[in-house]
Amino acid sequence: MALRATLILRRPPLRGAACGSSGQGGRLEGRTTGFTLIEVLVALAILAIAFGFAFSALSGGFDRLDRDQKNADALLLAQSTLARVGRDIALADGAVDGRTADGFAWRIETSSYGDTQDLSPGRLIGHRVEVTIAWNERHQRREVRLTSLLLGPKGQGP
Repeated sequence: MALRATLILRRPPLRGAACGSSGQGGRLEGRTTGFTLIEVLVALAILAIAFGFAFSALSGGFDRLDRDQKNADALLLAQSTLARVGRDIALADGAVDGRTADGFAWRIETSSYGDTQDLSPGRLIGHRVEVTIAWNERHQRREVRLTSLLLGPKGQGP
């Protein structure tokens, strides 16, 4: 069941000397009720300005949402890449890099933590692992960087 509402606006007839009466029954000759062209144009201008502000606010909100989503994706990629080091990515001193289909570039830099020259091969040592995820956003380079210490045998690095 559909409800229908109709709004009817009526102006009272102009009367009296304060309204510029012509002295003929209190009515102006040739004047009909309704809005003048100037009133309609002013209303449309106000409406256009309001829509302009609303559009810019929504547009800015969507841009921030997209930027935040890219940051979250980069952080998840950095976490998963860091979790792969020592399992399917070798824990060896040096750097490894690559690209994803989403436009992210990743780089893993690994180095021995502390002074390990006097230790014999096969001993557990700390490896400093740094994962960097980079991407371009509106002609600006952005990146997320995670650093962790992982234990591994000395023989895996120089």
